[in-house]
Parts: sequence; structure tokens; C-alpha cells
Amino acid sequence: MKKKLVILGALALTAAAAVPALAFESEFHGMYRLRAMLTNFEDAGLTGTNTVIVPGKQNTNLLSTSSQNRAFTLFEQRARLQYIGKANDDLKLVTHFEIDSTWGDAAFQNGRGQGGGLGADTVNLETKSVYLDFNIPSTPVNVKLGIQPFTDAYKGIFLNDDVGGAVASAKFGPATATAAFFRTYDAGGTTALGKQNVDLYVVDAKIAPIKAITLGASYYLANNDVNYSGQQTHTFGVNAAAKLGIVDLDAFLLYQGGDELYAKTGKDLEAFAGQVAAKVNLGVVAVRAAGIYASGDDGRNGGKSHVFQSLWDAGAPTVAPKPGTSPASNYYSSNMLLLLRSSFAMDSDQALVTSVNNGDAGLVAAFVGADLKVNDKLSANFNLGHAMVDKRNEAAWGVSATSRSTNKNIGTELNTSVNYALYPNLTATAQGAYVFLGGYKKLNNGDLRNPYLAGLMMNYTF
Repeated sequence: MKKKLVILGALALTAAAAVPALAFESEFHGMYRLRAMLTNFEDAGLTGTNTVIVPGKQNTNLLSTSSQNRAFTLFEQRARLQYIGKANDDLKLVTHFEIDSTWGDAAFQNGRGQGGGLGADTVNLETKSVYLDFNIPSTPVNVKLGIQPFTDAYKGIFLNDDVGGAVASAKFGPATATAAFFRTYDAGGTTALGKQNVDLYVVDAKIAPIKAITLGASYYLANNDVNYSGQQTHTFGVNAAAKLGIVDLDAFLLYQGGDELYAKTGKDLEAFAGQVAAKVNLGVVAVRAAGIYASGDDGRNGGKSHVFQSLWDAGAPTVAPKPGTSPASNYYSSNMLLLLRSSFAMDSDQALVTSVNNGDAGLVAAFVGADLKVNDKLSANFNLGHAMVDKRNEAAWGVSATSRSTNKNIGTELNTSVNYALYPNLTATAQGAYVFLGGYKKLNNGDLRNPYLAGLMMNYTF
């Protein structure tokens, strides 16, 4: 009997060896953030923060009415859950989901960004990304197919968002090359798809001739066929970064030609954007400085535009040719909390400047700051930023020449954050920010209040 069992066991092992190995690895990652705020600005119904103030007209969305001059208290939270199904080191499926809500907002509903009301019980799971990530055998090429995060090579001022598409990249020694296609918008919505689209084609290259220096160049072609007119925006860019001892430097320059991407009557386009930034590491303190420029237009030339084009979200498919109301771009490197969009913002994503396009007025801004690391648990940062428009575009708003102003000052922000690590993956942060509004926002609106924010935040990652 014992001999028979040995023989059966050997046969079982032989059969198991003949079956292909199907080892499969699952990875789970994520984060949770709770942000409590006292503010007169964030998510306080101030939807007109990026519009030009027209002389003689009161903009009731800019802290200008008595009901909006009071402070708001907000408690918002976000959870992100990432699951990665990994067949091996060369093949995996990446999924990323998000749950947003604000305490007290709604319950027993179906929809994103709610479920914080009494009773909760809301269907509000959002899909951020679902894509296949694999390496092509016997080549240096990596491919990502599906809805995925993508950031341009220029700090995200043109595109920084989740988008459906295909990305292929390859590393050749010190050089990296990337080619991509993204469908950013389809006017068909859920029907008649594939006819009226806004597509983006990307070619990008980087090379590190020496370890301390990286050079890059890009070409982005955006094609808007929503109105069957084939408006094309050509974006050419160069960028460089260097680490020289304790000093980190980076800079970029972008030129755009072709057509205004979202205009119904495509104007000839000639637009520019650029940035220079430096960081000096002094041990416990790092000092930062950056300046950024994006060209705008006053709207007086009917055939020519100097408006820097940024991509926009998919929004409501009935809107054409501009497909949404929120920019799919940002400049988080500013480290601003109110003046420019903040990387910490959730459903309360408000800013005086929502993108460097800035309502077609462009942007001229400078930022300085310092990062202080006291020890492994305690750190802080301090930031100062000032922003102006490049061109007042009052002509586009029907403002007569005699009523136009030369004031371009948007405002100046002071902010600080103090961080304390309760655990290696749980950090408590206290934040404060105040903006001194400039004349560009206050023109003929003398009762505008300066935006402010004070808050506490808990960040957990795993």
C-alpha cells in the first residue's frame, strides 16, 4: 500500500509540473485624506473666480455679497484605492478608484462627490484609471493602454489629468523616447461616438548626457474636429534640468502655432509659455524660487490670437467646441493654496487662477518658498506668490475702450503648512493662507473681501 501511494504521489507531481505556472500577484495601495477648513473662498459658491471683472458690472461670485463675506466651515474627505493585478514583472493591470464626499452633503443618492450626509449609503465610487501596463518582449518598449494618468513634460500646464489613450516609451541608454495618442473628448457622448473628437498626439524625448543634466524636447498635436473644421494646435517645447551641487535648476519654453483649439472660428495662433525655477538645499532648509509666463490676448485682433492653449476636461458632451468647464491642467509647482490650484484640493477645488490659460488672459507669476525639516516627524513650508495677467481681455467682453483699465494685478498669497508624522504613513498638517487681492479682481468691486483659509488635514497612505 505504501508503495502504491509513493507511485501515485510521483504521478501527481509529474502532472502538476506539466501544467503551466500561473503565479499571480495582487497589490493594494491607496490613501485617505480628511481636510477641515475655515474659509471664505474654497467651495463657497464662488464659481466666477476666473472671469474678467467687467467695469460697471458687479460679479456676485467673487466674495462681493454679504452672504458670501462670512466664513464657511467645510469637512471634506477623499479615499483612493489602487489594485494592481500582476502576472509578472512585464505584465500588469492597474486600476485606481476614488471616493469623495463632504460631511453633511447628501445621503441615499447615486452620484460622485457625495455621501457625507446623515445615513450615508451613497453609490459614489469613481473610476480614475484602468489600464494595461506591459513590456514588449525582446525590446526596450513599455506600453500603457487604457484610461491612465498623464502629465506633460512642462509641469502639467498643458495637460495633467486622467485620459484614455495609448503610450509607448522606450529607454536607449541615456535617452528616453515616448509616443502617445489620447482621445480627450468625443462629442457623441454615449451615442454616435467617433465622429466629433478632440485628439492629442504626443512625441517626447529626453536625454541625460551626464548624470547631473537632463535635456528634453516635445511635439504635441491637438486636433479638434468637433465642428468638422479640423482645428489643429501645434505645441513645440524644450526643457532642461540640472543638479549642480546643492542647487537644482529647471526651465522650459513652449511655442504654439496653428489654430486656437477650442474657438468656433479658428484664429491663427502664436502663443508662448515658459518657466525658470531653482532650489537650493541647505541641509535642514531648502529654498525655492520660480517664475512662469503664459501669453494671453486682449481680444482686439479678430484674426490673430496669442492665447496659450491648455486642454480642458470632457465635461458635458453637449458643449462644443470647448468640451468642459474645468481645465485638465495645472501648475502645482507654485505651492499656492488659493491663488493657483492646490494639489491638496478635493471637491472644493477653487483658485483665483485655475490654469495658466487664465480665462484667455494669460499669466505672469513669481513664487518663492522654503521647506524646513526639523526632524523625521516635524516639517514645515512657507510660500509667497504673486500673479498678474499677461493681457486684459476686456475687449472680448464688450468693454468700451474708454472703460478699459491697465491694472493687471490678480493678487499676492502668503501661506504656510506645518506637518507632523504621527506614524510613518499618517501625517497631520495645519495650513493657513491669505490672498491680498489686486486691482484686476477689484475693479469697480470695492467690497470684495480678500480670500483666506485655515485648516487641519490628515493624510494616510498605504
